[in-house]
Amino acid sequence: MTTVDEYLGIYESKSTLKTYKAALKKYFALFDPDREPDKPTKKTLDELVELYFKQERDVKLDVQEFYILIRRSPSSSRLYRARAVV
Repeated sequence: MTTVDEYLGIYESKSTLKTYKAALKKYFALFDPDREPDKPTKKTLDELVELYFKQERDVKLDVQEFYILIRRSPSSSRLYRARAVV
């Protein structure tokens, strides 16, 4: 499996990488069955990605639900939509 760092390797800006990793971690943490509500996950981004794809989830539905969730925060919504690769 490709790691997140390999996927994001095309970007050189440290701030871009930090922003993208934070957004991806927020997204994948939503689908962690061990996550405690309203608490940050202790898992790494790579662990969360691996767990997500092992669950064989409906990616399209998950992305749609994520956009519904972040619509409450207009600045986050614009940021995530601008960076979406679907």
